[in-house]
Amino acid sequence: MADAESLHARALRDKRQLLAIEASKLIAEHGLEDLSLRRLAERVGTSTTLVYTLFGSKDELLRA
Repeated sequence: MADAESLHARALRDKRQLLAIEASKLIAEHGLEDLSLRRLAERVGTSTTLVYTLFGSKDELLRA
């Protein structure tokens, strides 16, 4: 069971990293004011709920 938990933790870490990278790209393309967590989630193909779960807020995402 530890392996499954380890894989899950790794998948969440990878998704968090991908979201941070894509957020940087969106900021470069559209500016900080136009960054929305919904647009970010759509771009990455995940739910807005997961973005909030991993970061808590837009400010926390920007600190990542």
